[in-house]
Amino acid sequence: MTEPGGSDPTGVVPPDLEGNGSAVDPAVAYDATISMVAANLIAIGLLPLFVAVLLLPFWLVWGSAVLGAGFRSVARLEVMIPLFLGLVVVHEGLHAAGFLGFAHVRREDIRFGINWKALSPYAHCRAAVRAGAYKLAVALPGFVLGVVPAVIGLLTGDAWLALWGFFMVIAAAGDVAILWAIRGVPRDAIVRDHPSRAGCQVLAQTPADGIPEGL
Repeated sequence: MTEPGGSDPTGVVPPDLEGNGSAVDPAVAYDATISMVAANLIAIGLLPLFVAVLLLPFWLVWGSAVLGAGFRSVARLEVMIPLFLGLVVVHEGLHAAGFLGFAHVRREDIRFGINWKALSPYAHCRAAVRAGAYKLAVALPGFVLGVVPAVIGLLTGDAWLALWGFFMVIAAAGDVAILWAIRGVPRDAIVRDHPSRAGCQVLAQTPADGIPEGL
C-alpha cells in the first residue's frame, strides 16, 4: 500500500481519499454489481459455451476415447472431492494474491468467508483500488487454474489437464459474470469490492488529482 504522500502506479487509494476525501465523493457512488445468486445462474448458463470452447476442440483433435479415459480418471470421488476442495481454497487465495500483487493492498484488507445463501466462498477486499487492478484480481484464478491448464491439455493431448482446466473455468464462471457486470467501469476509476454482492462500488469515474493512474 502506498504510504501517505507516496506514489504507486497500481496501488490502493491513499487513506485520506478512501472515505471522506474531496476527490472521492460517496454521494455520487454507484454499484456495478449483480446478486450472488444471479452470478451463479449466469455461471450455469455459460456451461454450454465452456463445453464448446474448451472440450469440443480437444474431442476434435484427440478423439473421444482419450477424452473419455481422462474423464473416468477425474470423475472418481476419491480424486474429485479432495481436489475440488483444495482448488476452491487455491482459487480464493489467487483472488487475494491478485489484490495484493496488482493493487498492493495490505493483507489485513482481505477477508475470506462463505456466502451461505449462494453457497459461494469469497475473498473480499475492503480497500479502495483502481478498477484495472480489481478486474485483474477477479480474472486471475480462472486464467491460472482454468485457461492455462486447458490450453496445455489441448496442445499436449493430456485429457486430465484439459478437464481440470474445464472444471476450473466452470468454478470461475461467477467471476466471468462479475467481469461482465463491471465491463463498463473505466480502468482508472476508483472502486471498492462490494461486501455482499458480486461486483464493486464505483467511487470515482476518473483519477483523482494527485492519484497516479492504475492498471
